[in-house]
Amino acid sequence: MMRSLAVLALLAANPLFAQDNPPATTPAPALPAAGSAEAQALVDKALEKMLAYGRGSFATVQSDDNAMMRGAGIPFGNDDTEVEGGWSNNLRWGAHDGSDFLLANGRMLAKVDGKWKLRGKKLGDGKPAPFTLDPDLLFTALKELPAEARKVVNVDSAEVGGKACTVLSLQIEGESGSEFAESGALPGGGGGGFMMFGGGGGMPMPEIEHCVYVALFVDAASGDLLRFSCKAFEENPMFANVQIQVAGGGDDEMEEETEEKEEKDAAGPMKWKKGLPVKKPGKTESVTTFRADFKNLGLAEAPPLDDKMKTLLRPK
Repeated sequence: MMRSLAVLALLAANPLFAQDNPPATTPAPALPAAGSAEAQALVDKALEKMLAYGRGSFATVQSDDNAMMRGAGIPFGNDDTEVEGGWSNNLRWGAHDGSDFLLANGRMLAKVDGKWKLRGKKLGDGKPAPFTLDPDLLFTALKELPAEARKVVNVDSAEVGGKACTVLSLQIEGESGSEFAESGALPGGGGGGFMMFGGGGGMPMPEIEHCVYVALFVDAASGDLLRFSCKAFEENPMFANVQIQVAGGGDDEMEEETEEKEEKDAAGPMKWKKGLPVKKPGKTESVTTFRADFKNLGLAEAPPLDDKMKTLLRPK
C-alpha cells in the first residue's frame, strides 16, 4: 500500500502527468508593426521568391460589383468567376467551368471536342474566356510600384491550408493605383461595362480613379506567398448620370447621396477583415474582388504539348 502511494506521488510530481501544469507551447512569432522596415522586408522577400520560382499552381476567384448595374437594380452580372490552373515560365494553363485552355505569347488554345484549337476570346464551350492570372506580371507590377505605394498599412495573422501566415496589407491609390489597376495584372473592374456606350458623339471620357487594396498572406515559416487577395475600387463619375436616368427620379438620388455622405462623415478608423478593408463602395464606385491561392511553387508541371501545339503557342 505504501509503495503504491509513493508511485502516485512521483507521478503527480512529474509535469507530464500533472493536470495543473500542461506542457508549454511555442509562442507564435510577434507580428511586425505596420509601416516598419520588418514588414516591408517580408513583402519584398515574398515577391522576389515568387518571381524566382517561375512556376506553380493557382486557384482564383473573381467577383465584380458593377456600379451601373447596382444602381439600375440589374439582378445579374455579379457571379463569381473561378479558374484553376498554373504557370511555367511564359506558359499558363487553366480550367473554367470544365473547359480547358492554354495561354502563351498573347495566344490561346482551347480544347474543342477533345482537340486543341486556336481561339481568340472564347473557350471550347463557347463561353467568354475568363481573366487568367499571370503571376509573373502580377509580381513584377507590384515590385515596380514606388516605395510609398508598397508601404504596409496593416498587419494581421491568419491561416491558409493549415499554415500560419502573416497578412500584410497595402493601399495603392492615386496615380500608382491607376497604373497598377490598368497594368493587366488584375481583372478589369466593373467600370469596363461603361464601354458599351463607346464614348458616342465624341463625348469626352471622364477621369477614372482607382484605389487598390492588396493583402499578401506570407507563410510565417518559409516566407512563401500562399495567397494574394485584393479589392480594386474604380471611381467613374459618369455612372452618376446613368443611375439617375435609370432610377427615373432625382429626388431619391439626392436623398441617397446625402445619406451616403453622412455615413462617410460618421465613419471611424478603417476596419480590416482577412487583410482587406470593410468598406462600402460609393454610388459611382465599381469594385472587383480577386483572390489567388498558390501551391506547388517551383514544382508544377505544365501540360504536355505536341509539336503542333508548340508551333501555335511558341512557349519558352
